[in-house]
Amino acid sequence: MCGPIALALPIGKMSVTGKLLSILTYNVGRIFTYSLIGLGLGILGIGVSFFGFQQYFSIGMGVLILVAALTPYSFEKLFEQNNFLASKLNKLKISMQHFISKRNTLAFLSMGILNGLLPCGLVYFAAAGAITSYGISESAIYMLIFGLGTVPAMLFIAFSPSLVKEKWRVGIRRALPYFAALIGILFILRGLNLDIKYLSPALPQNSDNAAQCVSTKS
Repeated sequence: MCGPIALALPIGKMSVTGKLLSILTYNVGRIFTYSLIGLGLGILGIGVSFFGFQQYFSIGMGVLILVAALTPYSFEKLFEQNNFLASKLNKLKISMQHFISKRNTLAFLSMGILNGLLPCGLVYFAAAGAITSYGISESAIYMLIFGLGTVPAMLFIAFSPSLVKEKWRVGIRRALPYFAALIGILFILRGLNLDIKYLSPALPQNSDNAAQCVSTKS
């Protein structure tokens, strides 16, 4: 969803500096939305951890990601087939088209903010990682780093549309399910609590957390 929008940004007649500033402003908006999503998911993630379900939740999310990776189904089609979601998606696209017709800083920032709300499989996979984080700030930072990691590719697409050949796009689309499957496997390993550094670290014990809370209150 992000690639076509990056190609449609109204930067054709701008100077190189103007293009760079406009694209960066647009990406700041995207990253801002991703960070807010991470913040909200972090609150939910704390609830999952507090009730002792985080380990199982991580495994469950990994299984869901694997199923999604192995199923040739588009997240956008899911929105289009649901009348309520389709209407919201259409309104979002209309709002973005309104800002595309303008060429000021606020317009580029607004396009980025709205773009962060569009259905995107990679964003959902990142959100799955954020929701299994151990705190609100960690979840927000997780999505922030995810957004920053997409900036180089977005700059490349926006600045060099002629270099993004169709066969490249097809190749990337074909590679995404394998990438998603790898993420799903990592989530499952993380939930298995194998005490393997970086790969499957030991999860915090709820009993210890509870004891810390009691000692703090006393």
